[in-house]
Amino acid sequence: FELLVRKAVKKKIINLFIDLILIPLVLPLLITRYIFRIKFFRVHGSRFGHLAMNNETFLRKRQLGLLDEKKVKYIGICPTKVCNQQLLDMYKRHLKIIQFPQPRFIRTITKIMAEKSILSRLDLFVVLDYDLAYFPKYCEAKPILSFTDSEEASGKELLKRMNINSTDWFICFHIRDRAYVSSLLKRGDSRYTYRNSSIENILPALNYITTEGGNTLRMGATVNEKLPHLNNSKIIDYSTIYRTELGDVYLPAKCKFFVGTGSGVASIAEVFNVPEVRINFVPLYPLIPPFNMHHFPPGNALFIPKKIWSKEKNRFLTFKEEIEFDFNFSFDTEDYERAGLMLVENTADEILAVTMEMNQRLDGRWKETKEDEELQRRFKALFTHEGKPYEFSARMGALFLRENTYLL
Repeated sequence: FELLVRKAVKKKIINLFIDLILIPLVLPLLITRYIFRIKFFRVHGSRFGHLAMNNETFLRKRQLGLLDEKKVKYIGICPTKVCNQQLLDMYKRHLKIIQFPQPRFIRTITKIMAEKSILSRLDLFVVLDYDLAYFPKYCEAKPILSFTDSEEASGKELLKRMNINSTDWFICFHIRDRAYVSSLLKRGDSRYTYRNSSIENILPALNYITTEGGNTLRMGATVNEKLPHLNNSKIIDYSTIYRTELGDVYLPAKCKFFVGTGSGVASIAEVFNVPEVRINFVPLYPLIPPFNMHHFPPGNALFIPKKIWSKEKNRFLTFKEEIEFDFNFSFDTEDYERAGLMLVENTADEILAVTMEMNQRLDGRWKETKEDEELQRRFKALFTHEGKPYEFSARMGALFLRENTYLL
């Protein structure tokens, strides 16, 4: 407890010190903001999901005429080194974004400036919200990004290199592991290991896709290991053999649907309104504090969550208990460990079933039952926000819900 208090006091002192340093900037930025109608924002360039969705949700709101500040000119500040320059260049076609070198300590300061400083409180330098929770019309808007003729040609050439013809269909998949975040942060991925999963359990689903005539592409900028040898030419380890920055954007945009764990790569599918299957979904509570970021994938998505075993109760938590835990705690591996909770990954059969469901839905072969609709209604009734039902379009995988009704 004393350590936590010292850390909190240290943060407050640092933030106060930064506020004092920033005071000389307040007047010129106030003039820029209220006379020239210019607002600066920080571009989160190191993480795929934030680079995509912070900009995408803002631009879709502007497209639908939902912004109050219609005449404000937004200028983004971004480091020269980002997770994917191709994606940033595509957003530069719609937003004014300035890049300049930012060492680690400068990136830390700009983050504080945009989130917790006098500049952010005065609405002079901000972060664009990743707030799908309050944007139910997200999928009613058209995707903002598109590919140039040159990019289309390069994307088709990449597919050709992987022996995928223009008439072939494919899915993209991604399983989060510790590799990417560990390469970014000094502390590694220790805080977020609860979000990671093993790749073995998705293999039967990949084989199913190939028997249906599709190809499967493993995504990821940095991964722990290559795919195991499967003697199946339609299961392609794009991430370790063919990866390009253009491919990281082009392939999820063109796939039939995306299968993956919660990570930034999946956000590219969301940027292009591509259907998504989210497996090993965690945490279950949909509004991530302190920013209330929407956690369920948008649109006609399917998901199946990790189940959580309680050592104290000697059973799995019910969905309601899991939601209450997620609501009251921060999202950190240590939170689960301190509470004696063990997260259990989805089985191969569970992942196969939800993958089959999505494929059959998209092909018009899925048969919905009254039982399925009632179970979905009961599950969604567990979620409220500010005393009202919390609406979301994503559905839990039908077979998973049937087999786990006791968790309702």
